Amino acid sequence: MKIATTRFGDLEIPEENVVAFPEGLPGFDTRRFILLKHDQNPIVEWLQSVDQPEIALMTIDPRELSLDYRPDPKPGEVRAVVPEGADQDQLHLRVIMRVGEQAGTLYLNLFAPLLFNVTKKLGMQVPLVGSGFSVRHVWPAAAVTGAPAAPAPAPDPED
Repeated sequence: MKIATTRFGDLEIPEENVVAFPEGLPGFDTRRFILLKHDQNPIVEWLQSVDQPEIALMTIDPRELSLDYRPDPKPGEVRAVVPEGADQDQLHLRVIMRVGEQAGTLYLNLFAPLLFNVTKKLGMQVPLVGSGFSVRHVWPAAAVTGAPAAPAPAPDPED
């Protein structure tokens, strides 16, 4: 299958790589996407619309950033990608990210992660209402606070 993209040009992709979003993706009219690896950064995947060339969202597995992030959607919230009674462990987790205004800063949408059922080629975005997670989580946190990324070592009393 051939798809046109504004970011990556024309792509030839196998039909079986298309992921359907049965409930759509909030804010977009398209329901079919593919996940594309990023050549220069292997932890980044682009969620590229199959039907709208201009829609491509950067995504990342939040575990790659060493975040203590454990979304816990209720079974009813993920029914579009996990049939009732199926195991949620088969889900592939990603969050949408964008580059911040300050160099080296990323904004992560932890409030509404993307969940993919890789076996069934289904995806959805799950708003975690009441979770306290932000749609604009700043990473690394030091970029906002001005604090060093890691604590400075204590001075050696021998010096």
